[in-house]
Amino acid sequence: MSTSEAAAEVKAPPVPRVLPALVAQGADEVVFLYGQRARMLEQSHVGLPDLARLDARLQAQLDGLRLAGVAAWAACDAHLAAQDAGAVFALMVLALEADQTEWAAHLLALAEGRFAGAEAALIAAYGWVSADFLRGSVRRLLADDSALSRRIGLAACVAHRVDPGQALLRAVKDPDSQLRAAGLAWVATCGRVDLLPDCAAALSDADEGCRLAAATSIASLAPTSDALKVLAELACTPGRTGDLALDALCRAAEPSVAQRVFQRLAREAPGEMRRLLRGVGVAGDPQYGPWLIRQMADPAWARVAGEAFALMTGVDLERAGLAGPAAPGAAAGPTDDPADEDVARDPDEGLPWPDAPQVAAWWQEKGGQFAPGGRYFLGEPLSAGICRHALAEGGLPKRRLAAAHLLGLAPGGVAFNCLAPAWRQQRWLKALG
Repeated sequence: MSTSEAAAEVKAPPVPRVLPALVAQGADEVVFLYGQRARMLEQSHVGLPDLARLDARLQAQLDGLRLAGVAAWAACDAHLAAQDAGAVFALMVLALEADQTEWAAHLLALAEGRFAGAEAALIAAYGWVSADFLRGSVRRLLADDSALSRRIGLAACVAHRVDPGQALLRAVKDPDSQLRAAGLAWVATCGRVDLLPDCAAALSDADEGCRLAAATSIASLAPTSDALKVLAELACTPGRTGDLALDALCRAAEPSVAQRVFQRLAREAPGEMRRLLRGVGVAGDPQYGPWLIRQMADPAWARVAGEAFALMTGVDLERAGLAGPAAPGAAAGPTDDPADEDVARDPDEGLPWPDAPQVAAWWQEKGGQFAPGGRYFLGEPLSAGICRHALAEGGLPKRRLAAAHLLGLAPGGVAFNCLAPAWRQQRWLKALG
């Protein structure tokens, strides 16, 4: 009997009954950690080390699913019935790494069907895997008839800080407004100053999202009065559009322009105090220091005012002894009471409560170091150096703002992706020096 025949006679050991349960548990963990990561990326106090710890756990669970093979696909597939975006993420990671084009097509079809959160999960998966697994799949996406597929293909390039080339030019002129808006936004992200004329033409686009994206890219790379005017108009728009427009304007506009927008926002949208405070912090003009301190006396705005003050001055309220106890009766987000219908997340979760009198005393002593009318970021005049420091050491809002500032400081560069896996971000930071 040959060796191969003898080997064939040897019966494989029985698969332990616990194995399916372990694989199912691994799938549950990946889905849970994906959701936890998404929530973490919304929290102001989360820094790169925090993200690195969670990403290591997520990668370890994905490693287990890779080893489980077909069983892992079945375990993750079971979560799709519940329309869980974490399962879409896990399955697309496995599909890309195993070059399973049929599964990838199935998952893209789920996103086409408006599976809640599926598009974001697919983009996260393309951003998670190594670029070595993406070359053929991304080319297919960029050549696809589906606007969603092309949008995901462009997002995959952006996630890995790769210029999409002619695909981006086609996107900014696409009939599909969502793809067009994404392309216009990524003009700045990819440092494509050659496409600024296309952005200028899109300032009069009928679609609000396209106007916002075009104006933001222009403001990021080479601000013009027309782009700032569009952003000023959109800054008073309710919801996320207004938030993004004001942020972009405050990063680019001269202090006098920002001041007029702040006055208009206070007059026309008095319910948008949170946006106004955030905008003041982004603008970084020390003339608003005393005003921010006054807002700290109001429990509704104290923490976001403190965050804006810290964004401008660089002071760590807790380490400097400028934080106090929570305001009496302050809500801290959802409670454990099943009768409580308020399930909204606390937007200021993790932020310290400033002690307004102590902050005022600090400003009385230190405020003279800041010149009114300047643009300060974390206590220093805006520079590439302070932005690199923020990318390495700051919480997520500071890191995102630093990445956006770097685009304006060095037009033509590619944006730092603060949502990428932590180990990849750490590698990029080393390259920045």
